[in-house]
Amino acid sequence: MRERLPPRAARATLLGLLALTAFGCARPPQVGAPPPASEAESRIFMDREFQVLRVDESRGDPARARLALAARELGDWRLHLAGQPIDAERLARLAATPPEEPLVRAAREDIRRAVEVEGLLFLLDDVLVAGAAGLRGEVVWVSPGRGRRTGVLVHPEAVFEGRPRRYGAEPGWLEQT
Repeated sequence: MRERLPPRAARATLLGLLALTAFGCARPPQVGAPPPASEAESRIFMDREFQVLRVDESRGDPARARLALAARELGDWRLHLAGQPIDAERLARLAATPPEEPLVRAAREDIRRAVEVEGLLFLLDDVLVAGAAGLRGEVVWVSPGRGRRTGVLVHPEAVFEGRPRRYGAEPGWLEQT
């Protein structure tokens, strides 16, 4: 005869298994990852052309104008970039950044990631194109590694130019100003 677990232990085991199932097995689709054959329509084609986020580049700041347009086009849909939700509210806030404030700094502080603004705009455009083709409303998840490989996030090689940085490797004074 099998020994039965006490109710508390059985409940804890069940909750643990449910947590593993919910968080470990169910992975959201990733941008650029080859989808299963049945989900071929969920692909996001990456290019460096604006199909949805077209603006008159001769008037004002085209990056801020594209962010404002992306906020309107995204509506209630959101995507996830390296664990940070990118939604219409966040994009509108970035678009409203004063012209004298650097957009790169504002975007990196707001998104809390080392984002490349141009790469983000191209990603948003490609997501919106895919949304019009049937992906709208689906979860779009860009992992940190995929974001770096595709140029949406800053890659360490771009920062350090291929040279490793080691604290104290070159003796000297640490500037405090």
